[in-house]
Amino acid sequence: MTAHRPLYRSLYPGVGRKPLPCGPPTVVDTANWRTDYGFYVVDVYTDMDKIQPHYLPFHPIIANSRLVFPWISEHRKVRMCLFQPAMALAEELMPGVYVYDIKFAILFESKCFMADFFSAMVQKKSDARANGQSSLEAAAKIVANSGYGWTGLRWNCVDGVAISEADNDALLEKCLAERRLLASSRFGRYTVIRRRDTMDNSQTCIQVASAISCYGRMALYRLMYDVRKHGGQVYYCDTDSIMCNLPISDVPSLLLRYVPDHASPTPGAALESLKNELDADLAKKKLVPKGVFHDMAFSKLYLLGAKFYCLEFDREAMYHTICKAKGYKATKDQPLEVAQYKKMSENLDELAEVFGNGASTDREEAIRLGALANRQLQMPFSRTIMLDTYNDQLAQMGWVVRHQITHRLFKPCYSKGYVDPDSRVISPFLLTPRGLEGDGGNHIAEVKDLVNN
Repeated sequence: MTAHRPLYRSLYPGVGRKPLPCGPPTVVDTANWRTDYGFYVVDVYTDMDKIQPHYLPFHPIIANSRLVFPWISEHRKVRMCLFQPAMALAEELMPGVYVYDIKFAILFESKCFMADFFSAMVQKKSDARANGQSSLEAAAKIVANSGYGWTGLRWNCVDGVAISEADNDALLEKCLAERRLLASSRFGRYTVIRRRDTMDNSQTCIQVASAISCYGRMALYRLMYDVRKHGGQVYYCDTDSIMCNLPISDVPSLLLRYVPDHASPTPGAALESLKNELDADLAKKKLVPKGVFHDMAFSKLYLLGAKFYCLEFDREAMYHTICKAKGYKATKDQPLEVAQYKKMSENLDELAEVFGNGASTDREEAIRLGALANRQLQMPFSRTIMLDTYNDQLAQMGWVVRHQITHRLFKPCYSKGYVDPDSRVISPFLLTPRGLEGDGGNHIAEVKDLVNN
C-alpha cells in the first residue's frame, strides 16, 4: 500500500508556546472541566452508542506495560488524571463519547511562559543551518526538543549513561558493586554503560511536562481525526508524525490548516506546520526541487509494529527507503533492507505462531521466516538478580565483567489494537471486565496490569 508521511516540524517546541500551568495549585472537590484550566482526576468510560466511524480513542491507558488507546466499557471504568484542554478537545470532536465522573480537580493559572525560550531555540537552529554550523544546529535542536523534558524528569533511580575505555573495567566493576549496573555494550574503543542514577530534582515540574506532551498528542489526534473525517485511512502514528493514504494537498481546508506556509519558498518550515518527509528526503538528494510542497507518497509501506516499519519509494529512477526497527544496531554486515521487511510481511501469520506459541521461540525457524536477528556485543545478566544481591554475597560470588556476542530476535507482531487477519486493518480494542476485546469480543487479550486503574 502507498503511504504519505506528514511530519510536524518541531511539534513539541511549537506546542510548548501554548498556555502552561503556573503558580500554586488549587485542589477542589469539583469544577467545570469544559472551562476551568488544570488537571482532573476522573473515572472515565465511553458511550459506545455515540461513536462514529471516523472517531478514534483519545485517552490512553497503560495495560501490560504498554501504552494503549482503547474504547472503555461502562462496566470497566478507568480512573485517570486528565488535562482539561484534552478533555475539551475530545468533547469538541466527539460530543458525548467520553463520560467523566469527577473525583477532584487540581486547578492552575495558565501563561505562555516558555514561548520565548522555544522560539529562540528553534530560530537558533535555523540560523545555524543557514550558516553551515552543523554542531550548533544539532545542539540547538536537542535543547529545543528536550527543553521541557527536564520538568517531568524522574529523578530517583533513572537510567544514566557513562562511557569508559573498552580495556578499562574499573567503572563497570564499581557500578556492579553498587548494584547500579543496568546494561553494557562495547563500541570500538569504548564501553557504554547504562546505570541507575539519582539526579537533582529541584527543577521538576510535572504539570508543565504533562501539559506539553498532551498538547502534542492533541495535535496528532486532530490530524488523524481530520484525515479519517475526509475519507482517509491512518495506518500509523508516532511521536510527531502519522502515515496515511490521504494527500493533505488534495483537501484545501486541510492544506490551509496544517501547512499554512505551503505556498512559501520554504513549505513546512513554520513551527507546528506539517512537512512531507519524502519531499524533504528527496530534496536533500537533489532529486526534486526545494521550496515546493510536492506532497509525494511512498510506493510501499511494510508495517510490522511500533517503531518497526519500512517505507519504500521507487519511481522514475528515483529510489529512497526508510527502515526502522527500534533497538536494531545496523552495521555494514547487518544492514536493514527492504527485502527483509517484505519477507516478514509475507510470513506474518507463521511468525506470529513461532513467537506466540507459549514455549521458547524457535530461533532458526523465526530467521527462516524472515525475522530480524541482530548480533550485539553486550554484557548479558539477570538485572533482578544483580540489583537484589547484597554486598557480602557479591564479594563471595566474585563477579567478573565479561562481554559476549548476543543474538536478539525482533518480533513483528502488533499488540496495541486488533489486526484483522484478512484485511490487516487495525481497529481499537474495547476495554471490558474480560480484558482488551477485538473483533466484537471474539478476540480477548488478558489485562494483567492496568496502571491507570
